[in-house]
Amino acid sequence: MPVVQSYLEAISQQDGLIHLGTAADLARHGSGENALFRAVLAERHGAPVGVVIFFPVFSTLRGRPGVYVQDVYVTPEARGGGLGKALLAESRRLGRAWGADYMTLMVGHANDYAKDFYAALGFERLAEYDALVLEGALLDRLG
Repeated sequence: MPVVQSYLEAISQQDGLIHLGTAADLARHGSGENALFRAVLAERHGAPVGVVIFFPVFSTLRGRPGVYVQDVYVTPEARGGGLGKALLAESRRLGRAWGADYMTLMVGHANDYAKDFYAALGFERLAEYDALVLEGALLDRLG
């Protein structure tokens, strides 16, 4: 998982965020019988060049399961060759095991490259919703 960790740190840095997750977190939550996510590492000539991290999601609006893509990363030197699309296609293929028939993800507001990439594939912005998070002490207050 160290390579995956380094890719996730690169995404966070690109988005101007501090990456808090560790390789140990990835190993603990991404392996075993009750893994919370799946990761597919792409290689070219035996060297890692990209990753997609995804997990099952269920839409009560749609009434069916889908694939939630948490992260996609392709190394700068491997970009532009279709690897990002191939990683998404692989997560789609694996998602069929739980009946997934849609895919969703979030993209950083300032990441125009990714926005253009996803738009070219047909992803649409969900203008009706905003992503929200509750964590730390405020989450603990819920009980």
